[in-house]
Amino acid sequence: MQIETKTQVETIVFIAVYSKDHCLGMRDILESLRVYCPQESFHIFLINTSSHQEVKCILETLVKEYKDLTISLSKDACTNDRGEFYYLVSKYMQLALDNYQFKSFLKMDPDALITGFGLLYDINTYFADTPAAGSLGSYKYNCQYQRRDFRNWEPVFAKEGRIWRKYLKQMQGSNYIIGEHAQGGVEVYSYACIERFHQQKLLMADEFRSSKVIVDVLLSFLVRFSGFEIHSFVDDGYPFAIAYQGMPMSIFKIREKNKKIIHSLKFSWRERLIRQVFAVLRWIDFKRMKKMFNPVLNLKRIS
Repeated sequence: MQIETKTQVETIVFIAVYSKDHCLGMRDILESLRVYCPQESFHIFLINTSSHQEVKCILETLVKEYKDLTISLSKDACTNDRGEFYYLVSKYMQLALDNYQFKSFLKMDPDALITGFGLLYDINTYFADTPAAGSLGSYKYNCQYQRRDFRNWEPVFAKEGRIWRKYLKQMQGSNYIIGEHAQGGVEVYSYACIERFHQQKLLMADEFRSSKVIVDVLLSFLVRFSGFEIHSFVDDGYPFAIAYQGMPMSIFKIREKNKKIIHSLKFSWRERLIRQVFAVLRWIDFKRMKKMFNPVLNLKRIS
């Protein structure tokens, strides 16, 4: 009997693009992966959910330009950021399980950005050392040490009792708080957690597809239902800096605290200027690292 060999990678990176505005950040994301993750193996699932031909052309051009990165560009429909987006993400989680041996699944929005070396190493080391963790992100407190409030999701779960009642009943006695979740924009899931999703038939489940619960809350619910924990990865000493809208902290603080992935640039009042600053910082980091480690690292030239 022939045994199919899965492709070995450290991390699956999932990015869904909805509009031309989202394309603004894609070059920066690909460039940041190229510069800051030169020795880490990853595969990018780049999903075009837009119906505009211009978006298709932009993404196809980027994939050709960044041919040194392993990118799968796909066209898929997605009508909202709730049950439909859950279905899309879980489809690619299943695709990852079927075709890759990986350690983590990094879901990031196009307005996120990698800003430092060693991000994927930090993620995968944490999962290896902390097997109870199924998901990492901005959890009960944000990176400004403000407590997050999940109470507004209780009425949504109650209204959709036909979907959630049986699952919540099974979770009685746990410390699950309805609506608790890792903040959207950047979240990462362990291989073990996604494999458990598959075993419990929680991937591409039609009953969740119709839900009005936002994808971050829905996926976090599945993490907890599957017996895993959500851990904060935004505290000092950890690499995430996540805000719902706008920069989570100043560029100076991001560098000072050695934050390695941030969200969101999109709602910053000077987004283009901020992107230019980070492009300069990438160039400086690239030159410094190349000088220190060349020819050990096969770093690409930044144009």
